[in-house]
Amino acid sequence: MLSEELKSQNTLLQHMSQNIPSQLPGLQKIETEKKQSVVLKPKNEENKNQPEEVKRVSSKTFKKVVCNMSYITVEEYNSVPKYMKGRLPYATVNTVVDGINKAVQAKYTFLKHPTHSLNSKDIKKYKKYKTQETKDTKGVFFCIEDDLKNYTSLRMDSNTRSSLTILRHCGRMREIRGNGIIRYCVNTG
Repeated sequence: MLSEELKSQNTLLQHMSQNIPSQLPGLQKIETEKKQSVVLKPKNEENKNQPEEVKRVSSKTFKKVVCNMSYITVEEYNSVPKYMKGRLPYATVNTVVDGINKAVQAKYTFLKHPTHSLNSKDIKKYKKYKTQETKDTKGVFFCIEDDLKNYTSLRMDSNTRSSLTILRHCGRMREIRGNGIIRYCVNTG
């Protein structure tokens, strides 16, 4: 009896190890470099009499974090109403999450470059990105439909639009509309 249960557990574990999903849910963060060097001081209030150690961090080691959208879990996907999902598979929603993450990372990696190092074509692109920002998008990472087309292989077909609806329903993103532009914002909290 015990050996039969061990055999069934072994076959179950083998099956699980052979069928690991390519996209596991969880918080993901991509880091980009920050230009300035920063002075870090430890927060030891107990040792006020002792001199504080100061660490110099070069611009290459200090990173600014660009938050990415985390994948939808199976439980969240199953909790989405059927009329939103239709026949859309779970993997397609996470493929759209990958596309949004890739577009946001590419956009904000481009925006971190200093303007004096850009050519005239890139300066126009930089100014276009800056005009897309509003007071509502301050401090928010977002992309628009053109970014998804330019930086990823996503098409804005019915599957992608349904995936965006599911992501809004699950609280992974929100839309900010204005000036004829739909901004797909990544929710960080």
